[in-house]
Amino acid sequence: MSKELFGYLSVVFASVGYSTYIWSIVKGTTKPHAFSWGVWSILMAIIFFAQLSKGAAAGAWVTGYSAAICVVITVFAILRGEKNITP
Repeated sequence: MSKELFGYLSVVFASVGYSTYIWSIVKGTTKPHAFSWGVWSILMAIIFFAQLSKGAAAGAWVTGYSAAICVVITVFAILRGEKNITP
């Protein structure tokens, strides 16, 4: 099998996983924390660009997709989630 096929499959599987989480946010059963998801967004973006800088191709697709979804969840968290930061 080709690397591109595994890249596509990884994005599909990630979509399934993230879609259930996003759906639970939309239903109101999950309240994501804005700060946590903001940190995850930054970390995933750093990892994605590090992978690209080292020549990753299809292997980096799921990381880039995850970074984008983390940003989407961060926006949901700001609008519908938890924003309190406690020590």
